[in-house]
Amino acid sequence: MTVQASCVADLSSLGRDVALDPVISLRSGRVIGYQAVAGPPPGGREEDDLLLREAIEAAVWSSAIALFAAVSAGRDQRLFLGLDFGLVVRWPDMAARLAMLLDAHGVDRRVITLSLSERRSILDLGGGSGERALDRVAGAVVQMRGAVGSIALDGFGGGHAGLALLAAVKPDYVVLDPYFVSTQAIDQTRRLFLGHLVDVAHLLGAQVIAPQVEHLADYHACRDAGCDLVRGPVLAKPDRDPRRLPEVYPQVAALNATSQRRGRGDQHLVAAQMDEIDPLMISTKMADVFERFRRQKDRTFFPVVDERGEPLGIVREVDLKEYTYSLYGKDLIGNKALGRTLSAFLTRCPRVDIDTRAEKILEAFSTTPSSDGLIITQDGRYRGFLTAASLLRVINDKNLEVARDQNPLTRLPGNTVINTELGEILADDRQGASLVYLDFDHFKPFNDKYGFRQGDRAILLFADLLRSQLAEAGFFIGHVGGDDFFAALREGVPAAVTARIRALIDKFAADVTAFYDDETRQAGCVLARDRDGIERRLPLLSVSAALVHLAPGHAIGDLDRIGGVIARLKKAAKQSPCHLAETVAGPDILVEEL
Repeated sequence: MTVQASCVADLSSLGRDVALDPVISLRSGRVIGYQAVAGPPPGGREEDDLLLREAIEAAVWSSAIALFAAVSAGRDQRLFLGLDFGLVVRWPDMAARLAMLLDAHGVDRRVITLSLSERRSILDLGGGSGERALDRVAGAVVQMRGAVGSIALDGFGGGHAGLALLAAVKPDYVVLDPYFVSTQAIDQTRRLFLGHLVDVAHLLGAQVIAPQVEHLADYHACRDAGCDLVRGPVLAKPDRDPRRLPEVYPQVAALNATSQRRGRGDQHLVAAQMDEIDPLMISTKMADVFERFRRQKDRTFFPVVDERGEPLGIVREVDLKEYTYSLYGKDLIGNKALGRTLSAFLTRCPRVDIDTRAEKILEAFSTTPSSDGLIITQDGRYRGFLTAASLLRVINDKNLEVARDQNPLTRLPGNTVINTELGEILADDRQGASLVYLDFDHFKPFNDKYGFRQGDRAILLFADLLRSQLAEAGFFIGHVGGDDFFAALREGVPAAVTARIRALIDKFAADVTAFYDDETRQAGCVLARDRDGIERRLPLLSVSAALVHLAPGHAIGDLDRIGGVIARLKKAAKQSPCHLAETVAGPDILVEEL
């Protein structure tokens, strides 16, 4: 039966069970808003009749707005309302419904985020082609922006919500497809896709929401990929009475404190070079915008933020020139009846969080070379602006920091970076890892016979082998000093790591023989004095490895403890015919000695 929208007097008769799902900052645990979630539609199936679908969607809105109104007073939060793409053609009528509901409950339209969902293909909008359907969506979104505070694109990365739709909508928020944040998101392939999806959204200036996050592994995978916001039972479940829900989830800070997988960011470098330009509010009158440019002649643009301090983009002086130099241009644009508002002159701008590593910031900027720079945020709010010149200084400062710690001979990371890497691995007992300490055997006799220059060449040979045999396979490699080296692989398969280290030991033993004279090489030993000054026949140069496999849930949490384990293994390795000693560290410390 077809139900005319005008005849639907009681929306509750179409009601679905509606609750509010907290949308939580992955940085601070602050609740930035609530997503309206509804139970299955009446009859348990999607309706094909547009007017009935409109009425059902409006019923959900009505319930959600009523729930939100009960908690919104005095809170700085948003309400995310879903809108099926199939209803875009009905937007004028739905806009009127939404305005009525907001007025009835005293809710400001600027706190509303319309979350465009892709339950149906946009081709259902008609028009004969995907391109025409996208044009219709883009046109409708322009109208929507005038009726609400912001726009979200739901289900990005799956179904119909692809890159073309992202470009057409230009959303303020991107909600990922749950496929990429499920338990399988910790798999390497999906994690790769997850990171790329987040990067694309950030380049368009959108914040990224990870939905339906159920497990801690998913939480950490999303945070490591750069997601800004999260919702799901890992932190909170939807509630019909959000007054029972906190405004801040302190467990986020605790989780982030123990999650060191992304390592220390470059916040100090970015903060030092960032330009803290005072932004314009989106509500600023155009006459005041012109005056700001007039007073600050050195500025060619200004960042623009909303009432919550969240960046919307930038306004550029060049885009105002036709009005600036027109005889009546500034008067015309300032006319309330005929003029245009600041939102009409917004230019989207890439955004990155201040905790983002410098290399990632450079990558974001390099993909948008025409951009004036990047907006820097902290916990989703505007913090400052990074120009191209400032970014170059950040990269230069970062390179200087790295260079100071590099070993001058091998150019491998030194002790500071090694200890940071090791500390991060030990602090995160959710994942497995393999740690390798390597040092030369009989290096002193080699140096005594052939000199320190030849000794340096042997060290350089081994450093090159580490790069080709380990670094290219995903290992972190570092040079502790002298003939001591360190390597680590996160989430490696222990048996495969062991096989690779054995191959490295054998490869070095074979390659280093080229550094000996023919007679010594044929004899297979060196006549030299040992550490006690006694002349002996000593074996040719080789390398020994102490290998620790950390199982998930391991109890080794500090550098001193792992140092003791490695010291014992190092002694055993030097006494082993294969120059290798290894152990597995699990919840019971050392559970298997191999």
